[in-house]
Amino acid sequence: MFTRFRAVVVAVVAVLLGGVVVVLHSGVAPAQQDDPPPPQRIAYAGTEHRGIGQFPAPQNGYPTNAPSPPLLPDRPAHFDDEVSARGGLVVFVSMRAEKLPQVFLRQRDGSVVQLTEGMYACHPQLTPDLGTVVFQQVRGDGSGELWAVDVDGTNLRRITPEGADPEEWPTISPDGLRVAFSAGGQIRSRPLAGGPSTQLTDEPGGGAGEPVWHPTEDRIVYKVGAGRARLRVLEDGASRDFFAENQAGWNGRWPVWMPDGQGLLFISCGCLEEDPREGVYRVAGDGGEPVGAAPQLLLREDRQVSAPAWIGDPLTGTLLIARTTASVRNEVRLQDIQPDGTDPRDLGIALALEHPDIASDSRLLFKPTGGYDPWTLRQTYSPDGRKIVYTAFEGPLGSRLQRIWTANADGSDPVRLNVSDRLPTDWEFDPAWSPNGEQIAITRRSPGGIRPDNGPSRIAVVDASTGQVLRELVAPPGAEDQEDTQPAWSPDGRTLSFTRGVVFDDETGTEVRDNHIWTADAATLGNQRDISEIVCGAASPCEVTDDSSVFSPDSGDLVFNREQDALISFDLDRETCRVLVPQGSTQCGAPVVNGSGPFQPRDAAFSPEGGRLVVSTRRGAASEQPETLALVDFVDGGLSESRVNYALPGRQKEPSWRITVDLAVRAPSSTPEVTTGRGVEIPVVVANNGPGVSSTTTLTVVPPEGVRVDELRTPQGTCDVAELACQLGVLQPDQEVTVVVVVTGVTAGRREIAWGVAGGVVDPEVADNSARTVVPVVDAQTSTTAPPTTTVPPATTTPPSSPPPPPPPPPPAPPQAGPALAVAVRPNPSYVGGRASVVYTVRNGGGANATGLRLELALPRGIPVAALPPGCSATACALRDLPPGGTQALTVVLAPVAPGQGTARGVVRTTGSDDNAADNAATAQLRVLLPRIVAVPPIGEPGFVTSVRGLDFPPGVPVRLTWKPGITATAAPTLPRPDGSFIAQLLILPKDQTGPRVITASGDGFRPATTPFLVVPGTIGPPDMVNRR
Repeated sequence: MFTRFRAVVVAVVAVLLGGVVVVLHSGVAPAQQDDPPPPQRIAYAGTEHRGIGQFPAPQNGYPTNAPSPPLLPDRPAHFDDEVSARGGLVVFVSMRAEKLPQVFLRQRDGSVVQLTEGMYACHPQLTPDLGTVVFQQVRGDGSGELWAVDVDGTNLRRITPEGADPEEWPTISPDGLRVAFSAGGQIRSRPLAGGPSTQLTDEPGGGAGEPVWHPTEDRIVYKVGAGRARLRVLEDGASRDFFAENQAGWNGRWPVWMPDGQGLLFISCGCLEEDPREGVYRVAGDGGEPVGAAPQLLLREDRQVSAPAWIGDPLTGTLLIARTTASVRNEVRLQDIQPDGTDPRDLGIALALEHPDIASDSRLLFKPTGGYDPWTLRQTYSPDGRKIVYTAFEGPLGSRLQRIWTANADGSDPVRLNVSDRLPTDWEFDPAWSPNGEQIAITRRSPGGIRPDNGPSRIAVVDASTGQVLRELVAPPGAEDQEDTQPAWSPDGRTLSFTRGVVFDDETGTEVRDNHIWTADAATLGNQRDISEIVCGAASPCEVTDDSSVFSPDSGDLVFNREQDALISFDLDRETCRVLVPQGSTQCGAPVVNGSGPFQPRDAAFSPEGGRLVVSTRRGAASEQPETLALVDFVDGGLSESRVNYALPGRQKEPSWRITVDLAVRAPSSTPEVTTGRGVEIPVVVANNGPGVSSTTTLTVVPPEGVRVDELRTPQGTCDVAELACQLGVLQPDQEVTVVVVVTGVTAGRREIAWGVAGGVVDPEVADNSARTVVPVVDAQTSTTAPPTTTVPPATTTPPSSPPPPPPPPPPAPPQAGPALAVAVRPNPSYVGGRASVVYTVRNGGGANATGLRLELALPRGIPVAALPPGCSATACALRDLPPGGTQALTVVLAPVAPGQGTARGVVRTTGSDDNAADNAATAQLRVLLPRIVAVPPIGEPGFVTSVRGLDFPPGVPVRLTWKPGITATAAPTLPRPDGSFIAQLLILPKDQTGPRVITASGDGFRPATTPFLVVPGTIGPPDMVNRR
C-alpha cells in the first residue's frame, strides 16, 4: 500500500456566474518557516547506557553507599563514556552528536565542546601542556590506531603510520614528547610527533595493556592478563609487580595516576573482600617501590564501571567514573535514539529488573526466576509525539506489579495511569495510544504473574486521561480459552489489531506458543477476524506463531513477525501477503527459519513516511545473543540497516518510532471587493509537510457574520457546507489538496474568514494549522473610487541654528518578550444547532522570543465542545515559542444546544520574560440565539396565504419554509434581515388536505424552527357568494 510520491491535487476553478475568482499559485504566500522540527526519535527499552558520574570527597571518609550523581546536567542523559582529566579539563567520548563516539572537552567553566567529527574515538588523553588530546581511533576491522587533535578542535592528525599494526590505549610521557600504547600484547612507545615505535616490555605471555605514564616520573603502570589481571610497573627498562607480596592477591584494571603522582586509582573486584562487585580503589605510593599498603575503596556501586579519573586537590577533589546510568546493572530503562543511530539517551525511567543471569540463559528473558521481571515491556509515543506511554514494574522482588505510566517524550513528569477497575494483583502492559490521543488500549492479566502462576490476559480500552475502562474485547465462541495481548491501533482509528493464542509447555518442558494475529473494529471491538488464517490461505491447519502487529501509516497494511525469523506484511484491502524479511522468501503459510539471519526480527514500528520499519533483532543466531535495533525497507524488503548503532552495548527491544505530521493550510490574505449578494471563489490549500502520513485530514471553515459559505469543492474526499468542513482522507507526505470555497457577501464590512486543518494524528507544529482571508464586502451602490488629492508643497523656512548635541543615551535594556492574548467569538451571536468558534490569538509584541507559553482556557458553561485544537484539553493548551511579532491562533469549536449568554476567558502564561502582564488575559462575550417562527394567523383554509414571521435567524442565511403534512408550494428561500427577522408567505394549495400541520424553517448553521398551523375546510356564504378557491 505504500507509495512514495509528491502529489499536488488542484481543483478546477470555474468562473462562478456573477462572482469573482481568486487564484492562489503554488509559490504564493508560503507559510512562514519556523525553526526545523526536532529530529525524529525511536524509543525503546534498553540496558547498559553509559554516562559519567562524579563523587566528591565525602566529609566522613570512604567508602560510602551513596551513588555517583551525573557530572553533566543534561536531561535526558546522553551516551558519554571513557572519561579522563588533567589540569581541571575533562575529556571523554560521546555519541551525542554522531552515531559513533567522538571526542568532547568539558572546559573549566562547565561548557562542553566537540573536538572530532566522523571518527570512532575512545580512550582520550590530554597532554601535559593541556593543548592536545591523543585518542584511539577504531578501524573498520575493529582494531585501533592513534590520532591527536588540538583542544580547539583543529589540527586533527594521525600518529600511527598508515598500514601499521594495531595500536591502542595511548598515554603521554611527563615531558609530552612521547606516547606509549599497547600493541601485540606488549607496551610500546613512539614520538608524539610521529616516528618509529620502540618496544618497552617483554611479558612472556603477552597480554600487556592499559598503560598509564606517571605524571612526573618516567614510570608506566600497566595490566597483564584478562579477567583477574594484575598490575605491573615498567621503569628503567624492567618490569615488576606493582603490589608487594603482602598485597599480591589484588587484581586490577584501568590504572590512573592521581594528579600529584602520589597515588594510583584502579578498578578491582576487591578480591581480598567478599563483595564480588567491581569498585574504584586508591592506593598510596608513587610506584617507585612495590606497594605494601592496602588499597582504599572509594566507590562501589552495583553498576558496570570503567575509566576512573580525578579533578581537583588529591585530598578534597572529585572522583570521576564512567558507569552505566541505571541505578543497578540489571535495570532496564526507557531510552531513545535518532533513526540514524545518533544520540542514544537515557530518559531516566526504570522499567524492569531483568534476571542477572539472562546473558547465559535466554529462557530468563520471559520466564525469570527469583522474583525478577519478564521482558513484557512496551512503549508507544502519543500521536503528537509529545508524550510516551510505557509499562514499568514496581515493588520489592517477589511481589512486583506491572503498571502503565505516561510521561513527556523526554522522560519528565511521569504519571501512573489509574485503571478504574484495577484489582490489587493485576498486571497491566502492552499500552497503545489511539490516533486521536484520547484512548489507550491495554492488556491486563488478573492476577498478574509469570506463567503458570497467573490469570488470563485480556484487552481493554481506557480513557487516556482518567483510566476509565470504556470497553473490553470479548473472544468469540471457541476462543474463550485463548489469551489476547499486544493491541495496536490503525492510524485512521477504525481498527484494532491484536495477538490471540495460547502458550504452554510440551511433554519435554519446552515452551510452545500458538499465536495468531486478529483484528476488530476499534469502536465496538466486534467483527473479529483471524488475519493469520487468511494469510496462511490453503495451508491448513495454520500452525504458525505470529505476534507483535503494527499498521502502516496509511492503515492499508498490517506487519507482524512470524516465528522464527520472518516479518510478514498483509495488504488489508487486497488480502495479499509478502515476506519482508528474509528478503526473497515467499513462504506466507508456514513458519520461517533463516539460518543466515537476520535472527528473530520482531516488534516492528513504522517510520513516519511509511517507507521503513525499525525492529529488534538478535545480534547472532544463539538465543542468548542480546537484541539490537535494525531498519527494514518496507518497499523492497530486507534490512536497510542491520544495526542502527554498532557501538551501542546492551539490549534494545520494543522500539516505537515517533510519528509526527505537520499539516498546514494556506489561503490568500484577502480577496477583491465583493458586493452584497455576489460571490467569490477562494482556493484554500491543505498540505501535509510530513514526515508522517496524515491518515485523516479535516479542513474547517469559520465564516464571520456578514458572509455565508455557499459551496465547498474538493478533488479528494467530501465536503459538507452545513458542517463547514471537508473530510480529505489520507494525505501522503508532501501532498497538497486545493479546496475551492464559494463565499457570498451578505452585509457590508471587512469580513475575515478563518481556515483550520487537523488530522487524526495530532500535529505538534500548530503554527501553520490556521490561516485567514479578508473578504471586503460593499453595498452594490457604494463607490470605491477615492476622491482626487491635492499635494501641498511644504513651506520653505530658514532652519534655526542647531543646538549642541545631547549626551548619548544610556544603552538600551535587554529586550523582553511581550506575550498578549486576544479572544474573539465567531459568529456572534451564534445559534442553537450551529457552531460557534472561540478564537484565542496569542501574539508576541516584545523584542525577544516568548518561551514556555501555556494557554489556560475557561469556556462558557453549559455549551458542549465540538472540537478542540490539537494538543489542547478543555482547560489548557501548550503553545510553541513565539519570535518577536509572531502569533499563534487556536480555535475551539462549540456546539450550542440552548439559547443564552456566556463568557469565553483565557490567560496566557509564560516562564520567560514579559514586558506587560496586564495583556495576558482576555475575555469575549458569547450570545446564543434560538431561531423561532410564528404563523399569522395560525389557521387558514385551502387557498389561503399565511404569513410566517421569523426572529433571531442568522442574517443573510437562506431560510427554507416547508410544512408537514401537506404540500409546500415552490418558493425561493427567504433571506433574514440584518436584525435576524423576516416575513414570508406560505400558500395552502387549494386541493391540499385539512387538519393540523407543522411549519418548519430550516437552513445552514441553526436548528430548524417550527410552529403549529391548522388547515380548516372552506365555508359557503349567502347564495351566489362562494369563496374563491
